[in-house]
Amino acid sequence: MLSAIILVIAISVSEAFFTPKFTKIKHNSRLQNHEITVILNGEESKVMVAGVNTLLDELISANIDAPYSCKAGLCTECGAFITQESKKNIDYDAAIIDDDAVEKGFLLTCSARAKGPITIKLAMGEDMYEEQYGDFRREHESFQEGGNNSKQRGSTLDGILNLNTEA
Repeated sequence: MLSAIILVIAISVSEAFFTPKFTKIKHNSRLQNHEITVILNGEESKVMVAGVNTLLDELISANIDAPYSCKAGLCTECGAFITQESKKNIDYDAAIIDDDAVEKGFLLTCSARAKGPITIKLAMGEDMYEEQYGDFRREHESFQEGGNNSKQRGSTLDGILNLNTEA
């Protein structure tokens, strides 16, 4: 019985801290539907959305097999790419996307909404991750391998903290 109570408490705490708190906008009949051109695995589809829900929710509702994982704007699995002309028709609300990635056309479908017609290429999460974190990852891996000075190498913690201590 005690373990069941602990399990309920653990689930409640994890939901309170780790469940995204995005508020879905209620449908407004005055909103105009927008056509989205979706490119996934080389196939092009057209989808009508109202911009009420996130792009990911709209795509899933339209039976598009859009990639995703956390649905909270944290993992980049739902990363997508939009054309320069489409950027003006997007509302961004992502936890991790940086200005450079936005400028290059990346977005997270789980935390962006269309406010006009767009063209979007799905399954770009790995490219988006590389754009945002590639340099940091490569520097960290280089340090773990000995960096520029192969006689110096720190512990794993040193690598994470980017400390250069002699081993």
